[in-house]
Amino acid sequence: MGVQARHEFKPFEHRNSPAGGASRSEANAIVKQSEAGYGDQMTTVKEIEQAIERLPDEEFAQLRNRIVQRDWKNWDAQIEHDSAIGKLDVLIEEAHRDVASGGLRPL
Repeated sequence: MGVQARHEFKPFEHRNSPAGGASRSEANAIVKQSEAGYGDQMTTVKEIEQAIERLPDEEFAQLRNRIVQRDWKNWDAQIEHDSAIGKLDVLIEEAHRDVASGGLRPL
C-alpha cells in the first residue's frame, strides 16, 4: 500500500443527485474530516451519510478508497496483534496437523 497522491477538490454536479451535488463547503468538510477527524460542521453519522450521498461520483470514489485503505490497515493491525498474543496459534497447530496427516491438497 503506497502513499496516495492528494487530489485537488473540484466539485461538479452529480447527475443522480436531486440536490445537484454536494456544495463546495460540504465536500471540503468531508475531505477535512477524513484527514483530521470530525470537524465542527458535521458531527453525526447521519449528517456525514447525507453529505456523502450528495458527492459527485469522482469524489465518492476517492472517499471510498480512503475508507477501504483504512479498513485494511486496521485489519492488518488486528491480525498482527492477535498473532503476537497467540490468538492464532491454534490455527497454526491445526495447519501443521493437516500437513502431517496428508489432509492438504496442493493448490
